[in-house]
Amino acid sequence: MESTKILLDYHRRMLDDAVRTEAFRRAIAAVVRPGDAVVDVGTGTGILACFACAAGARRVYAIEVGQIVEMARATVAENGWADRVTFLPRDSRRVEVPERADVVVSETLGGMGVEENIVEIMADARRRFLKPGGRLIPSRVQVFVAPASVEETYARLTWPSAERCGVRFSLMRHLSLNTPHRVWLSPSALLGPPVSLYDLDLGTADRLPERTSLELPADREGVCHGVAAWFSAYDGNELLVSNSPDRPSTHWGQMFLPVAEPCRLEAGGRLALSVRVFPTRNEIFFEWSGAFFPVKGHDSAPGPSFTHSNLHLVPPWQGLDLATKQAIAAAARRGSKLLAVLTSLNLRRSSTATPTRNE
Repeated sequence: MESTKILLDYHRRMLDDAVRTEAFRRAIAAVVRPGDAVVDVGTGTGILACFACAAGARRVYAIEVGQIVEMARATVAENGWADRVTFLPRDSRRVEVPERADVVVSETLGGMGVEENIVEIMADARRRFLKPGGRLIPSRVQVFVAPASVEETYARLTWPSAERCGVRFSLMRHLSLNTPHRVWLSPSALLGPPVSLYDLDLGTADRLPERTSLELPADREGVCHGVAAWFSAYDGNELLVSNSPDRPSTHWGQMFLPVAEPCRLEAGGRLALSVRVFPTRNEIFFEWSGAFFPVKGHDSAPGPSFTHSNLHLVPPWQGLDLATKQAIAAAARRGSKLLAVLTSLNLRRSSTATPTRNE
C-alpha cells in the first residue's frame, strides 16, 4: 500500500504542475493533426495520450513500464479514448510499433532535463518510430548552470556536522555532498549569469558528451556553495517549458550540485567546472569537479578544488554485502574519494531497469 501511495503522490505532483502540463497540452494541440499516428514514450497516467486524441490523433501508441500503466488504461477509457490508444507495456527500446508515427512525444525530463536519459530515448524513438519529416516534442533541450549561494539550503542538505548525539555519521555527510539535490531557488541565489552546459537537438543528438568543461563567472560577491542547474525544452523554435529560477515554479524545481568547501567569490571571480556523465540504461549519473578562482583575473591563483559524483546512487550499491559497505565507510573516514572507491568496485553501470515515465 505504501508503494502505491508513493506512486500516486509522484504522479499527482506532475499533474498538479500546471506550467508543465499545460505546456505539453498546447504543444500537442499545435503539432498533432487529425489522422496522425502518435507515439507517447513513457505515458505515465496517460494524460499526454489523451491530449493527442483530443487533437485528432487516429492512433496513439502509449509506451510505459510499471504498474502506473493500469492507471493510464483506466484514465484513457474514462475519457472515451480507449478505441484509439494502444498500450505497449515495455521499455520503449524493447518494443516494436506497428506503424511509423507522425509525432513522438515524451516528457522524460528531470530537474536537469537530461538525467532520465531523454537524449538516448528520443534518439531510439526517432530512428525506429518516426516517419521522415515527423515531429518530436520536445525537439531540443538546453541545460544551464550557474554558481549559487544558498547558505541555509546547503546547511540543511549537507549535514554541517558529521556527528549526532555522540555518534559519527561521516559516510552520510560524504554521501550528501555527492548527491544532486532538488531545490527551489530565486534568481537572487545565483552569483552569476547562466551558462549553457548542453544544447541538444533531439532530432540529431544520440547521446550526451562524456565530459564538458566550462567557466562560470561571478558578477556579484558571495559565498558559492555549489552549482545550480536547470533546463529549457523547446518545440521547434518555441520555448515549451523551463524550470529556470526566473520563471514560474514547477514540480522540477532546480538541481543543486554541492561542493565540500564553499568558497567566497568576488565579482569577476569564476568557477571552473567540468561535468562527466555515466549513462545507465534509464538514468544518467554525474561527476562534477572543478576549482574556484575567487579573485578577478584569469592569472589568479586557484582556490579550493573539488570532485563529487552521485555514482553511489547506482542500484548495485543497494546489493553490496555488509563487509563491502563497511570498507566504503572506512575509506570515506580516511578521506578517500567516493568515486575512486566505487570505480574500484566496477559500479559505474547498472543493468537494473527503472520505469520510463511521463504523464
